[in-house]
Amino acid sequence: MYGLAIPVILFIVGVLLALWFLLVLAGSFIDLLIWVVVGLIAGWIASMIMRTEQGIIGDILVGLAGALIGGALYSLVTGQSTGGPLSLTNLVMAVIGAVILLAVLKAIRGCQIA
Repeated sequence: MYGLAIPVILFIVGVLLALWFLLVLAGSFIDLLIWVVVGLIAGWIASMIMRTEQGIIGDILVGLAGALIGGALYSLVTGQSTGGPLSLTNLVMAVIGAVILLAVLKAIRGCQIA
């Protein structure tokens, strides 16, 4: 009787662990997708403000870097985090950080050209 119970218990535990792993993986993917969309929006807004064009991949990268810069500045000034990726504060700080990044890049490019 116990000979069949152990494999069944192990099978149930394996199925539960596999489901948990899929939920964790799907949650991480959704979070990553949200950050990419926020980065795209922030990068696009910053490129409109700074009148630069770097394409969709460039907008995403500038927006993600801007989110890091803006989030760090916000934390330094207020001592709080910007909230989740879908918060308005996070989007605004990502745009501000992306504008700062683009301004620095423009200044560096201007120095190299001159």
